[in-house]
Amino acid sequence: MLIGSLLYGQKGKYNLGFEIEFRESDKSPFSNKNFILCSLNSVLCFQPFRIATLSYLHILVHEMGHAITARRLNGGHISIEVFTDKFGGRTCHGFIGSDLKSSAIALGGPLASMVFSSIQLAASVLMVKYVFRPVGYFIGVGAVIWMIGELLYATLSGVFKEGGDFRDIALKGLHHLLISSALLVSTCAVGVIGTKKLMNHLNVKLPTFLDIRKSLSFTPLISGRPLTLYP
Repeated sequence: MLIGSLLYGQKGKYNLGFEIEFRESDKSPFSNKNFILCSLNSVLCFQPFRIATLSYLHILVHEMGHAITARRLNGGHISIEVFTDKFGGRTCHGFIGSDLKSSAIALGGPLASMVFSSIQLAASVLMVKYVFRPVGYFIGVGAVIWMIGELLYATLSGVFKEGGDFRDIALKGLHHLLISSALLVSTCAVGVIGTKKLMNHLNVKLPTFLDIRKSLSFTPLISGRPLTLYP
């Protein structure tokens, strides 16, 4: 089922306007020669981390950003693969054209992921205020991790030029890299500032460690005595 694939990487094929497949990759998860990128990938491949941060959903959104941009600029057959054994995915579009359009397609993925993470961050504020505080904290932390992750991976791939969307952008020229970086950072800034304004409007403060501990406390129905997950 699609829900299983999005939550914990269950293998399967789907059609959501594009052919989408969750499957193992053709290469080893540790095939990258750069030590930093290889180490980062090994951490991101940790299954509990992937489930907790909605990794598979974020990767699909990222690849959908590539696919939608490619369809708008080129059309033709487009398919998406989300890898279940390593961190990442692939969008096959067969586009051959100008450097500008190629950079736009490469940038479409990180931008889509950043927009989605910004929406997720704002949604976490609403959940903290109106629904269930621990779930709101959980979703908010996941969004922040992904926003930082996109910026970090863009920086590493752009600098080392070993894999990643910003590697492809950097190879097109420095001005492509600078413009794309500015757009990604600006999108992140808009998401963070917008969420901060929403927090101020709803009178929601950034949680401290003590707030998180209190939110994990609950009262059993039988004894009526408060229990906490912490001693």
